Amino acid sequence: MANNLREKLVISPARLDEINRLLLDPDNPQCTPLPAIQAILDVVARYGSVEEINRQVEEARRLPNLLARLEACGSPYREDLAWLTEQRERGAFIARCSTSRHTRLPAPCPGRARR
Repeated sequence: MANNLREKLVISPARLDEINRLLLDPDNPQCTPLPAIQAILDVVARYGSVEEINRQVEEARRLPNLLARLEACGSPYREDLAWLTEQRERGAFIARCSTSRHTRLPAPCPGRARR
């Protein structure tokens, strides 16, 4: 029964050609009522392909770029982040032992007895 239902999902090559003509021909009068297609084309025209958009996102997520954005907008958190970075570089924080994968709780440090 499942195979029979799957067979009903097949799009014939002739029908697929019709769909492609509808979507790709800008002079087709039937194409104008498809605002969703135009919206997708507008996004691609503005930001680029999926790969280009993903590349831009990866670049924007890099820490130096995030800090620069905070600096540019005058964020009050920028000073706090600079202080935290300075403290980290000085070694002011307590080192944490490895984290248990299953509980997300700190694993006991080697050589320390559990209570």
